[in-house]
Amino acid sequence: SYGTCHQIRGRDRDAIKNKYLTPPGQEKLLFNTDTLHEAETVVVTEGEFDAVMLEEMGYHAVGVPGARGFPEEWARLFSDASRVYICFDPDDVGKEGAGTAAAVLGAKARVVQMPRPALGEKGADVSDFFVKLGNTSEDFDLLLRKATGGFLKTVEDCRDLWLMYEGNPSQQGMKLGYADIDNFMRPNLIPGDVAIFGARTGTGKTILMSNIIYRMIAQYPDINILFCSLEQTGNQWFERGQRIHGFFNPGIVEGTELLESTTQFYKNNLYVMDKNRITPEDMRMVIRQTEDERQRKVDLCVVDYLGYWARAFSGEAYQRTADAIMTMKEIAKDVEAIFLSPAQLNRGSTPGSKIEINAFRDSGVIEETADHAIAIFNEDHGKPMQER
Repeated sequence: SYGTCHQIRGRDRDAIKNKYLTPPGQEKLLFNTDTLHEAETVVVTEGEFDAVMLEEMGYHAVGVPGARGFPEEWARLFSDASRVYICFDPDDVGKEGAGTAAAVLGAKARVVQMPRPALGEKGADVSDFFVKLGNTSEDFDLLLRKATGGFLKTVEDCRDLWLMYEGNPSQQGMKLGYADIDNFMRPNLIPGDVAIFGARTGTGKTILMSNIIYRMIAQYPDINILFCSLEQTGNQWFERGQRIHGFFNPGIVEGTELLESTTQFYKNNLYVMDKNRITPEDMRMVIRQTEDERQRKVDLCVVDYLGYWARAFSGEAYQRTADAIMTMKEIAKDVEAIFLSPAQLNRGSTPGSKIEINAFRDSGVIEETADHAIAIFNEDHGKPMQER
C-alpha cells in the first residue's frame, strides 16, 4: 500500500488445485487497501484477481486472501465507506465467509448473490461473471442492487425495486393459480409479501395450501418452495399431494405409476419440513438449508399453520400471534421470499357466512401486518346434511 510491498502472493499453476499461495508464517492481509481512502462504496471479493478485475472496471474493490476468516480489526479499514458489497464465490465456503464478513462490517454490509452453479458445475466468481459469462458492468450493477443486508435503502434502491415489480408490466409478481383471486391481487405476490388465509376448522386450509403449491409449480417450473408442515407429517402431505396430482392428471394409473409421477413432479421444486414447533432461528436455518440444497434462493415458504407457528413464542395468545406474524414478515423481507400461512377464525364466527377481517383470530395484528388477508368459507358449512 502507498508504494510499499507488504506481501507477495501467487496462484498455483496446477489447473486442478488453482489455489492462492502465501509464504509460510505470514498473516492474512487485505489486498488493495489504498482504494478504501475516502471511498463511499466498496466491493470485497474473494481473492486478489477478482479485486483487480473490478478496479479495472472502475469500482473500488479489495480482496480477501480466502473466504474463511474476516478479522474484526479489518472493520476500521472501511470507516470511510457507507456501503460495502461482499462478493464471495457461490459455494458453501463463500456463503459462510460472506456471513462472517457481514457480521464484522455491520449495517453497511450487503451480500451479493453471484450466479449459482448448475448441478455438478462450478459457480461463477467475479472474473467468471465477466470473462466466461460475458456480462457487463451494467449486469454487475444489477447484482449489487439485489444484494441483501444492511438497514438503509436509498431512493434509487427503492426506485429499482419498484421498477422490478410494480412498475414492470412483464413482471407482475407470482400468481396463486386461482384466476378469481389473482385478478384482485396486483401486482400479485412479490418477495417479502405475507398472505394469510383465514378459515374455520374443517374448511380445507391445508388442502388449499397443497393445491396452491401444486399450481405454482405447474406455473413456475424453476420455483423453489419450502413447505413447513407443522400440523401434518411428511407422509400425510404426500398422500394429499398424490391425490392432487392424480386429480390434475386423470390418465395416470393409480399405484406405482401415480407414485412415481407424483415424485417426479414435486422433487425439483419442493422441500418439506414437518416438525410441529420451530423457533425463528430454526426457520431461518431451514430456509438456508433449502437454498443450499437447491443452490438458489427460496421463492415461496408455506407455513401450515399460523397458530402452530405462534406456539414457538411466549405470552398470551394475542401476543404470540402478534410476534409470530411480525417475525414471519421480518423473515420474508430478509430472505426476499413470499410467505403463505392459513389461520383460524374466531370461534364466534357464523359457519357458512361471508367473512370479515375481524373474524380472523387475533385479527388486529393480522390486519396490520399481512400484505394480503384472504378469507375461505363454504356456504354449506353448518347446514344440516339434507340441505347441502
